[in-house]
This record gives sequence, structure tokens and C-alpha cells, in this order.
Amino acid sequence: MTMVFRRLNRAFEEMQSGTRTPIFLPLPDLILVDGGETHVNTVLSVIGSFGFDIAVAGLVKDSKHRLRGLILPDGRELNQDSFKYARKPLNDISEEVHRFAIEYHRLSRSKRMLKSELESIEGIGPKKASLLMESFGTLDSVRQASVEELTKVEGISTKNAESIREHFSEQ
Repeated sequence: MTMVFRRLNRAFEEMQSGTRTPIFLPLPDLILVDGGETHVNTVLSVIGSFGFDIAVAGLVKDSKHRLRGLILPDGRELNQDSFKYARKPLNDISEEVHRFAIEYHRLSRSKRMLKSELESIEGIGPKKASLLMESFGTLDSVRQASVEELTKVEGISTKNAESIREHFSEQ
């Protein structure tokens, strides 16, 4: 829902400023939500808060996480027979949303785990861990970096770099 809010807020700001090269306009005709009636109604309330008129439908899944139908704002569910010509693209959209969500959460969890290992080193907090990951890209690259390479990262002192090297040499 945050993503919908940000997208519509940026469109609203472009409308207010009258920008000549809009990025977030025109508004979509339809927003498909990966979820049921509650998700649809939440998105509708976000849309309504901006005064926009955009159709919303939810992609409803069965117990095997396959597209079962579309849920409309009034609570009616359309089964796949109701949209047989759109079944394939809607199913593809549903699968891509699911794949993206899984990959996003997997990457997010992985980054948290990497950062938490760096944060377990004395003198390395969340900010320095983020800077190290941005600079080196992987925990393995940080692990293999020399003291000199580590101190090239903004905010990493010689003492921090030595602590990092010592931490990884003990493993």
C-alpha cells in the first residue's frame, strides 16, 4: 500500500506543480492488487484520499497459490471463466508479483543477516555496516579486504578496519 501511496503522491505533486515533463502521469486506469477484498479497499482509500478515480481489482489465489479469480471493490469475485481472454496475462502478472515478492523478501533477509554479522564487530554499527556493504557489495569482499582497502570507506577508521580484519581472521 505504501508503494501505491508513493506513486499517487508523486503524480499528485506533478499535477500541482504543472511540470512540463511528468514522470508519474498520466494516472493508471486500473490498479491490480495481489490480495483480497481488504487489500482492494485499502488501495481504494489511498486513491480516494487524493480524489482520484481509478478502478481497482484484487488477484485472488487458490490454496495452491494459483490465480483463482478477481475480487471487485463490492466484494464480488469473478472466476476465471468471466475473463477467459485475460486469464493468461493476469495469471502471468500474478506469478510475477509472487516471484518478485519472494525475491524481495529473500534479498531483504539476506542483507539483514549480512549487516548483522558486520554489526557484531566492535565499533561497527548499522551506518558503517551499510557503507561497507555499499562499497564492497558482498560480505565476502569485506572479508577479503585489506586494512588499507577498508579505511578507504568513508567513516571506517584504522581501528575499525583492524577490528574487521581480526573478526574475519578468527572465523
